[in-house]
Amino acid sequence: MLVRGETETSCGDAPPRARPALGFTGVHDEPRRPEGTVLHDLVREHLGAFLDPVRDAYERPLPRYMEKAFHEYLRCGVFAHGFLRFYCDDCGGDLLAAFSCKGRGVCPSCGQRRMCNTAGHLVDRVLPSVPVRQWVLSPPFELRRAAAFPADVATALGRIFIEEVAANQKRRAGISGAEHGAVNFLQRFGGSLNLNLHFHAMVLDGVFTRDEDGTARFDDTGAPTQEALQRIVRRVRDRSVRWLRKDGLMDARPVQEHSNEPPDGGAIDACANVALGGGTLVRLDAEGASRTEDGDHRHFATSMITVLDLEADVDRIWYGGREVRLGAFPMGVDAATFSSLADAPDVIQDVVRMRAASKEEHILLGIDRLDYTKGIPRRLLAVERLLERDPSLRGKVKLLQVAVPSRDKVTAYQDFRRDVEHLAGRINGAHATVDSAPIHYIYRSFSAR
Repeated sequence: MLVRGETETSCGDAPPRARPALGFTGVHDEPRRPEGTVLHDLVREHLGAFLDPVRDAYERPLPRYMEKAFHEYLRCGVFAHGFLRFYCDDCGGDLLAAFSCKGRGVCPSCGQRRMCNTAGHLVDRVLPSVPVRQWVLSPPFELRRAAAFPADVATALGRIFIEEVAANQKRRAGISGAEHGAVNFLQRFGGSLNLNLHFHAMVLDGVFTRDEDGTARFDDTGAPTQEALQRIVRRVRDRSVRWLRKDGLMDARPVQEHSNEPPDGGAIDACANVALGGGTLVRLDAEGASRTEDGDHRHFATSMITVLDLEADVDRIWYGGREVRLGAFPMGVDAATFSSLADAPDVIQDVVRMRAASKEEHILLGIDRLDYTKGIPRRLLAVERLLERDPSLRGKVKLLQVAVPSRDKVTAYQDFRRDVEHLAGRINGAHATVDSAPIHYIYRSFSAR
């Protein structure tokens, strides 16, 4: 098979026609169309209206690399800005791939690819085959501005965090000369794109030592105790405060009185002021069974006053001649209720029955809304990769994936469902045995029990 790469251009925004790429994937590959997404529409329509006033209003506008990232995102994946054509002489199939921006901040497609490549690299080449536990450090709201700027603050906080977790591991092991292992990731935003700097660390659940002959040996320390967690929190807090005071970023006043005072800075500081808000939406169609205290959305009301110069109160704003009520509707699960259900007699009986039916199979359980943010395709591909690397696991591992219907009237979600079900079928067709299939896919909702 011969594969050629060509750079071509096309007229208009429509991608060139391509024959089914049967020689490459066995199915027809539909190119992604970022120009049809909500994010692309927002950036394309409002980028100029955002950047022009910023250049005029601030002596220090946004850095050029930030503006460049937005402009390159608008070109990413658009065939009109160039693409590669791969042609197979054996099957006559064409495969077209539009150029990507390879950006880190704006483009969700390139960000997801980088995330998956990093995860694959860690699993294949970095993390050993030992228990690994995720640790998360989230600084309090009053420290988020100080932690976000300048960059050396986040570096120091991350280092302190890992050092204290490592010290706990070594203390629990009680072995002289033990070494720990960890990979730490910094995330700068929350679920509503608010400024929420926090750390996700993958930490080996134990320590390594060397025997007399130099052979590395892993000693599992197990889950941390509640007392150990409290000690780590206290140590991280005390060391972080000392470091911030030493570098002049914090004084003797209580943290709540000064950490988020807006500095007289440039465009980035102004964006940070807005991003410190809660990210509440002006219009929200939701049936919330519970409402949080007024303080949870006070930052959004403050943003309405300072950014849009609107008349606002704690729980309402006045816009366009009408009153808009502000409310917070938490999204998630009631952890305490679900935990108590696990101990219910009928649930225990169901678990026993499922385990008996599975015989020697290890069941991997996934329960998610059928949404592209939940990573269901990646989960299925991970099972496929596991079975390809170790075929002896066929009939011994099964993923039970419950996909709860979500927005099933939306065309994009209908297409996503079709892709997921096609992927599950393909994996089952390749790796199923006579009496077992690696993917047990269920598309419907269940009661909490």
